[in-house]
Amino acid sequence: MKLPPLWVAGPLPLATALADSYRLWGGEATIAADPTGIKETERLLWLAPPETDGGFPDLSGWQQAAASAPARLPVALSNPQAAERFCLPLVVTARGILYGEAIGIAADHFWQPFSLSDKERQQLYPFARSLVVQSPPGVSLVYFKIESAAVRFEKWLPFPDWPALATLGTQEPDLFACHWRCVLGLPIVDLQIHRPTFTALLSEWPAHLLRQAALLPESRLYHFARMVQVQAPTVQRAHEQLRRLLATEPAFSL
Repeated sequence: MKLPPLWVAGPLPLATALADSYRLWGGEATIAADPTGIKETERLLWLAPPETDGGFPDLSGWQQAAASAPARLPVALSNPQAAERFCLPLVVTARGILYGEAIGIAADHFWQPFSLSDKERQQLYPFARSLVVQSPPGVSLVYFKIESAAVRFEKWLPFPDWPALATLGTQEPDLFACHWRCVLGLPIVDLQIHRPTFTALLSEWPAHLLRQAALLPESRLYHFARMVQVQAPTVQRAHEQLRRLLATEPAFSL
């Protein structure tokens, strides 16, 4: 089987993550700085809403559904974990919808899994599914804002956004691989997390980071996204190791 060439448009770190994933499978992926001239729009993957309508799927119906969705949900989180918000990844395949582990969000930090009880999942999953059930194949992220443990629906995006970077190297397949596989109609059987992870996006690289990361086998550096990630047996342990690695990281109560 030969994979068709793809073009990717969106923020450079996100486009690079998807293009690199596609190239690992032998596909040809081009990051499109100016996608307006691309005629094969079915092979153009957007990772951000474009400034013009050309080539982006018509989402008006689903946007209306999101706009009419209740803002406040009857969910009170038992363990908000210092998150400002969290997102639920939904992978819309040709055969159905797969639910990824929730991703916690605080400023430029992401962690997966964001802990949800069975009861909280039972309340959130049907709501998220109702938003994306008619969307085209691909990855959708449904965002929720946390206000004193109460949950408010914030937005949904029909592509892997910044929190999807937290799935690189820890979820199989990661959300970028999921996206292009869904778009091309390729099967995805399951989503598996190897280990809990804590991820930080940095404004600049600390001078000591490369050496310190090399001494910590559970850490990964992604220069294209200026991102550092630590895996550990628990999210709390991953966060502690990330703090020690960066030395200046704020403490979260997880």
